[in-house]
Parts: sequence; C-alpha cells; structure tokens
Amino acid sequence: MNRRWGLGVAVIAAVALLGACGMRHHGPPGGPGGPGGPGGPGPRAIGLDRLSHFKPQVEVVAGRVRVDPPILVYLPGEKDFDIVWQLPKDSPWRFTRDGIRIDGEILDQLVDSSRGKAVLLGSGQKEVVNCQPRAEGREFACRNAHTRPGVFKYTIQLTDGRQTISLDPPMVNW
Repeated sequence: MNRRWGLGVAVIAAVALLGACGMRHHGPPGGPGGPGGPGGPGPRAIGLDRLSHFKPQVEVVAGRVRVDPPILVYLPGEKDFDIVWQLPKDSPWRFTRDGIRIDGEILDQLVDSSRGKAVLLGSGQKEVVNCQPRAEGREFACRNAHTRPGVFKYTIQLTDGRQTISLDPPMVNW
C-alpha cells in the first residue's frame, strides 16, 4: 500500500473512531439521548451530518482557529463542487485575502534533514482551485474538481485587523 492510501486510511479510521466514541452512551436517532432527540447530541457531534463538509464552520476560540469538521473528507461520488468555509455572522474575524490557501498535495515521499522529517508537498495540484473570499470576508470558497484521490494540506488564515492567525488542517479526496 502506498503512503497516500495509508494516510487516507489512517484519516478515515481516526474520524470513524472519534465518531464511535461520541455514540457510546446515546439512544436511538430521534429518541431520548439519541442524535436529534431530547438530551442527545446533534447529528454533527457524531458525524451524521454528511453535508457539513461542504460548508465547514470556522471560529476562533481562545485565540486559536477551529474548523468543523476538522478533517474534510470527500467521497468518490462528490465531484466538481464548491467548498464554502464560513465564520459566524457576529465574528470580529475575517478571512484574509488568501484566507484559504491550498499548500499542496501530500506526496508519498519523506524528506530527512538535520531539522527532522517532513512530508513533501506537490505544489502543482489542480484539484482544489479558484479560492476567493465572499460575504465581506466572512466566507471563503474554493472549487473542488475531485477528479482523483489525494490528500491535501491547506491553510486557513484569519485576521481581526490587529493580528493574523492560522490553522493547517488536511483535506482528503477519497
């Protein structure tokens, strides 16, 4: 198995395990204690809201950027669509001009140097393109062609006019 598939499988396994942990003490969907039912977690808390990956929610908590879902995973049938990252309407934060930057595709190679090991990023990716701000900087949209599988590193960059903060999460086209 090549490393890209290995990383993709690891990402999916981690998401599934985290979702399973969230389901451990809950009742049936719609019932007491179940997702969508009284006293239960919302569907997003346990990964049942599959549409949330098309509109990831971005917020700043304790000075750090958070995105929900934390790992964007797109299945094979999901092709040629917009991903629209959204900040809360009342947030003082805005996406910078390059608020979503696709840093590259994670390649199967490791670089070993005196400073440690790192994965190589392929800079010529053409899967996630046309990234641009919307809604006065409260949204940022990119087009995902999803013509083939790949794991991508991207950067979310926000500003409140005084400081700029960022987060580097992964995105997986399965």
